[in-house]
Amino acid sequence: MTVLRPLIVLIMLAVAGAASYGQAKEEQRIFDAESSAVTKPVPVPPEMLKLLSMDKDVKEAVENQGVQGKVIPQEWFSASLVSTARPTEKMYLLVGNGPLVGAHVTTFWLAKNGRSGAGPSVLLKATADRLEIGKVDSSGYPKITIVRLTATSMSDAIYHFIAGKYVPLHATK
Repeated sequence: MTVLRPLIVLIMLAVAGAASYGQAKEEQRIFDAESSAVTKPVPVPPEMLKLLSMDKDVKEAVENQGVQGKVIPQEWFSASLVSTARPTEKMYLLVGNGPLVGAHVTTFWLAKNGRSGAGPSVLLKATADRLEIGKVDSSGYPKITIVRLTATSMSDAIYHFIAGKYVPLHATK
C-alpha cells in the first residue's frame, strides 16, 4: 500500500498538469460587443490594417474622426487568432473598438492571410452583439454563430465555410 500511494499521487499530478496545459492553449471562442474584450489578443498585422482600411464603414469612421493621414489607429481593432484545420494558415478575428462600436453592437471581421504572396481577405463581416466560434468542420474552417439582440427579440445565424466564403445555413428568430 505504501508503494501505491506515491504512484497514485504522481498519476494525479500528471493528469492535473495535462488538464491545465490544455486549458492554457485553448483559444477564446465567444466575443461580446458590450465588453469588446479579447482575452488573448495578438497584434493586428499591418496587412490586415491595410485590408480593413478599404472597408466602407472604416473609411466612414476615418472621415468622421478626422484621422490625420488617413492611417487607421491600431487601437480601433482587437485581434484574436482563430484555429483552422491548416496549421500553417493564420486566420484572425478582428473586433471593432472605439468609433467602430455601436450602442450595443460592434463589427466583427474574420480574415485570413493569403497564400503564395496573395494578400489577406475578409471571409466574413458581421455587425452583431456576439460572435461565437464553433468547431472546425469538414471544410477545415470553424462554424461561426452571429447573435443579434433587440429590446424584444434575439436572432442568430450559423455560418459555414463553403466554396471559399462563409454563408449562412441556419437562422432563428
